[in-house]
Amino acid sequence: MADRSATDTTHVCRDTNAMTAALPRGDAPLRGRVQGELILTRITSLAAARLTADARRLRPTRKNVALGLFSLLAFSCAATPLAPTGAWAADEETVTFAYGSLTGAGEGSLVDPGFLDDISVTKQSLDIPEVPEPITLDLETFDVALVDIATVTDPADLNNGHHFDVAATIAAAYAEVGTSRPTGWSMPGECIAGAKRWILAGGGAWTGSGSPVANYVGATRVDLAAATPGDVIQYTLRSAPNSWAIGVHTLLITGVNSDGSFQMVEQNNPAGSGLVSANDHWTPSPPSGFDAVVWRF
Repeated sequence: MADRSATDTTHVCRDTNAMTAALPRGDAPLRGRVQGELILTRITSLAAARLTADARRLRPTRKNVALGLFSLLAFSCAATPLAPTGAWAADEETVTFAYGSLTGAGEGSLVDPGFLDDISVTKQSLDIPEVPEPITLDLETFDVALVDIATVTDPADLNNGHHFDVAATIAAAYAEVGTSRPTGWSMPGECIAGAKRWILAGGGAWTGSGSPVANYVGATRVDLAAATPGDVIQYTLRSAPNSWAIGVHTLLITGVNSDGSFQMVEQNNPAGSGLVSANDHWTPSPPSGFDAVVWRF
């Protein structure tokens, strides 16, 4: 065994010297690198052949075969390490590696880099959906409707929600009892003209005019059962509330009695008289087809 190893080593050295004799003698690094590569390659080949011959003489057990293959693979990898011979593809999706020498790869190389098939490794990618655009909520585009909500913003409003001096209004009404004024369209002796005059005397904002409904712009309609001093009762034709039909009448509530009746002051009753009068026990009795509507300024 020792004689064969010495003989093989002598042959390797002789062959290496012969193959490097043609290289420039002044380029010592090149000659040394080539000689090293040749020696490594030749030793690997001889080792593989020796292992194959020895394996034939050994008993073909699974253990011996496995050891032989492992040794052959180890020597092969040591002689021809894995080196990248490709580059990233244009689409950056794959990269290629091949078995070859670290030096001198390409045409004229002492070791063929393509003796094994190229190995392609595919880069994995994960498609992540785009983040949706944030949703902006503009609160100014929303309309909020508040129905039948009374807001008290002034101390005077604490008096049952009236926006004027109720006591001053009632005093002005009673001060006119027994007097009369001319009647007719827009004349001061009409029933609605008297109620408006008294509300204005207490500082109320009676700004509407026209029909029995348009007169109460800015006022709040309340239930008859909730009527209090300072409210105005307007008889209105149910089928045509904006008309001045015969039976339309206006008066001022000045008090509420314990039996549910009202105290009130009115003008132009009987019709055409223009007279201001008072009633301390009055109950609404609108003509047929009319409603007693309560308005609060």
